[in-house]
Amino acid sequence: MQGPGHEEEDLPCQDSWNKTQLDDGSFAIAVGDGLGSASHSDIGSEVATERATEYLENFLSTTDSISEKEGKEEAEKCIHRRKRSRKEGS
Repeated sequence: MQGPGHEEEDLPCQDSWNKTQLDDGSFAIAVGDGLGSASHSDIGSEVATERATEYLENFLSTTDSISEKEGKEEAEKCIHRRKRSRKEGS
Protein backbone atom coordinates (compact mmCIF):
# COMPACT_ATOMS: atom_id res chain seq x y z
CA MET A 1 0.00 0.00 0.00
CA GLN A 2 1.39 3.38 -0.99
CA GLY A 3 1.72 5.98 1.71
CA PRO A 4 0.44 9.53 1.14
CA GLY A 5 3.90 10.85 0.19
CA HIS A 6 4.32 8.11 -2.39
CA GLU A 7 0.89 8.81 -3.81
CA GLU A 8 1.63 12.52 -4.13
CA GLU A 9 4.98 11.82 -5.84
CA ASP A 10 3.51 8.92 -7.88
CA LEU A 11 6.10 6.52 -6.43
CA PRO A 12 5.53 2.80 -6.02
CA CYS A 13 5.35 1.14 -2.63
CA GLN A 14 8.86 -0.17 -1.91
CA ASP A 15 7.78 -2.68 0.72
CA SER A 16 6.92 -6.24 -0.14
CA TRP A 17 6.20 -9.66 1.28
CA ASN A 18 6.19 -13.19 0.01
CA LYS A 19 5.05 -16.56 1.30
CA THR A 20 5.31 -20.19 0.38
CA GLN A 21 3.39 -23.10 1.85
CA LEU A 22 5.51 -25.99 3.06
CA ASP A 23 4.67 -29.66 2.67
CA ASP A 24 3.48 -29.87 6.27
CA GLY A 25 0.96 -27.06 5.70
CA SER A 26 2.94 -24.36 7.51
CA PHE A 27 4.16 -21.23 5.78
CA ALA A 28 7.52 -19.56 5.27
CA ILE A 29 6.98 -15.80 5.13
CA ALA A 30 9.39 -12.94 4.41
CA VAL A 31 8.78 -9.21 4.72
CA GLY A 32 10.93 -6.61 2.95
CA ASP A 33 11.18 -2.92 3.79
CA GLY A 34 12.36 -1.21 0.63
CA LEU A 35 14.82 1.64 0.88
CA GLY A 36 12.75 4.60 -0.27
CA SER A 37 15.73 6.73 -1.26
CA ALA A 38 17.15 4.09 -3.61
CA SER A 39 16.04 3.76 -7.21
CA HIS A 40 14.16 0.53 -7.93
CA SER A 41 14.00 -0.37 -4.24
CA ASP A 42 10.54 -1.79 -4.92
CA ILE A 43 12.13 -4.39 -7.19
CA GLY A 44 14.94 -5.08 -4.74
CA SER A 45 12.48 -5.61 -1.91
CA GLU A 46 10.42 -7.98 -4.03
CA VAL A 47 13.45 -10.02 -5.14
CA ALA A 48 14.78 -10.17 -1.57
CA THR A 49 11.53 -11.56 -0.19
CA GLU A 50 11.27 -14.10 -3.01
CA ARG A 51 14.83 -15.33 -2.37
CA ALA A 52 14.26 -15.41 1.38
CA THR A 53 11.20 -17.63 1.09
CA GLU A 54 13.01 -19.91 -1.37
CA TYR A 55 15.90 -20.24 1.07
CA LEU A 56 13.55 -20.87 4.00
CA GLU A 57 11.61 -23.48 2.06
CA ASN A 58 14.80 -25.33 1.12
CA PHE A 59 16.27 -25.08 4.62
CA LEU A 60 13.10 -26.10 6.45
CA SER A 61 12.54 -29.08 4.14
CA THR A 62 15.80 -30.59 5.42
CA THR A 63 15.05 -30.38 9.14
CA ASP A 64 12.31 -31.61 11.46
CA SER A 65 12.52 -28.68 13.85
CA ILE A 66 14.51 -25.53 14.44
CA SER A 67 15.03 -23.47 17.56
CA GLU A 68 14.80 -19.69 17.60
CA LYS A 69 18.58 -19.54 18.09
CA GLU A 70 19.20 -21.81 15.08
CA GLY A 71 16.79 -19.74 13.00
CA LYS A 72 18.64 -16.53 13.83
CA GLU A 73 21.99 -18.16 13.06
CA GLU A 74 20.77 -19.39 9.66
CA ALA A 75 19.33 -15.96 8.83
CA GLU A 76 22.64 -14.30 9.73
CA LYS A 77 24.55 -16.79 7.56
CA CYS A 78 22.25 -16.02 4.64
CA ILE A 79 22.75 -12.27 5.08
CA HIS A 80 26.53 -12.61 5.31
CA ARG A 81 26.67 -14.84 2.22
CA ARG A 82 24.64 -12.28 0.28
CA LYS A 83 26.86 -9.41 1.40
CA ARG A 84 29.96 -11.38 0.46
CA SER A 85 28.61 -12.28 -2.99
CA ARG A 86 27.69 -8.63 -3.63
CA LYS A 87 31.23 -7.51 -2.75
CA GLU A 88 32.75 -10.17 -5.00
CA GLY A 89 30.43 -9.19 -7.85
CA SER A 90 31.27 -5.48 -7.71
